[in-house]
Amino acid sequence: MRLSNPHTMGNIPVSERKATTEAMHMARYRFHCTNGSECVFDAMGEDIRVPSRLTARARQVAQDVMQKLDPTDWPSWRVSVHDLKGRRVLLQPFVTRAEDNSALAA
Repeated sequence: MRLSNPHTMGNIPVSERKATTEAMHMARYRFHCTNGSECVFDAMGEDIRVPSRLTARARQVAQDVMQKLDPTDWPSWRVSVHDLKGRRVLLQPFVTRAEDNSALAA
């Protein structure tokens, strides 16, 4: 079945229209990490469909960085999330697993 509506998506099959619509609403974000003097840059970024998921992804990025780098003063680190225009959309502090566990226990 093909749709023909000049105000929407022309002659795109229904099955393809849904995928195309979802792709149009997806945005790419970069998750940079810094403590103010050292940086871990995200050159590739990641497609995120629902902006409310940015915080969870920022936490995962922080966990990945903490596992890959030597132990340091993690509370001074932040994940700075930027859209592709360079605008910062979120600044998320690193949370260690111990801090995360103690917050859940409280």
